[in-house]
Amino acid sequence: MADIAFDVFTNGGNVNPGTSLTWSHTCSAGDKRFLIVFMRGGNGEGDKVTGVTYNGISMTKLASTVTVPTANQVISGYYLANPASGAHNVVISLSSGYLAAASMSYTGVKQSGLPDSINTGTANAVSLTLSTTTVANNCWTVAAIHRETATVSAGTGTTERGHIGGFADFIGCDSNGALTPPGSKSLQGTATSGDWGGIIISLPPFTVSGFFGLL
Repeated sequence: MADIAFDVFTNGGNVNPGTSLTWSHTCSAGDKRFLIVFMRGGNGEGDKVTGVTYNGISMTKLASTVTVPTANQVISGYYLANPASGAHNVVISLSSGYLAAASMSYTGVKQSGLPDSINTGTANAVSLTLSTTTVANNCWTVAAIHRETATVSAGTGTTERGHIGGFADFIGCDSNGALTPPGSKSLQGTATSGDWGGIIISLPPFTVSGFFGLL
């Protein structure tokens, strides 16, 4: 079994308003790569994203999105298994509106059955805890956690990988380690009381199979 490892976080910035957002993300040359792009839209604008590519390859939209309750901002994500190594552009296309986004890459991730699990959550409190029930053993959990009008910090059992600051802040974060046994796992963001929303997924590790487990 290959261990999952964090690769890199890239702040994609924002467009306000616009019909596309582009930035460069550099995936390592590590084996079994995985790329995820998290984004959030403007107040009350709905989901205006029409597609996301990396190195010209279309990324797959996560099955779940979440809308931050009061601000009514949509948070969503797209992913790509086996992205090209090196520096390539992430390009998000949207109908005109506000959008902020970031990208995170990992190595050692199983290349099928992605994500292992997914969930969303909202809150009006001093923190947001996102939970998902992992299926495979030794998964990592990965999340985008957004708080309107406050700077988010990583909470219990959560490692921040980067954030997009400004009027509305969100962090990209993960478990920073394999989670065993499978079951309910959580990541948390903390700030002051207010409007929260986020998406959490779990990533299964790549498992070697075959003769004596070497193939």
